[in-house]
Amino acid sequence: MQGVKENSTRRWTPEDKTRIVMESLTTNITIAELCRKYNLNPNVFYNWKQKFIEGGRMALSGSSKENINKDLETENERLKR
Repeated sequence: MQGVKENSTRRWTPEDKTRIVMESLTTNITIAELCRKYNLNPNVFYNWKQKFIEGGRMALSGSSKENINKDLETENERLKR
C-alpha cells in the first residue's frame, strides 16, 4: 500500500459532519452503507448524530451554554451566602 500512511486519521470539517448526518436523515441509505461510502467508523457517525440532535434541542429550547453557566454562577453565589 504505497502512498497510504498507516494509522492516519481523516479530519472532518463541521460542514462535512453536518452534511453526512443530514444525508442519513434525508435518504433511505442505511448507516452501514453511509459509513462505507465515507470510510467512516459507525461509532464516530453515531457520536456526530447525537451531538447534532442535542444541538438542535438546545437551539429549540432557547438554552445555551452561556445561559447555563450564568445560572450555575448565580446559584453558586446564592449558596455561598
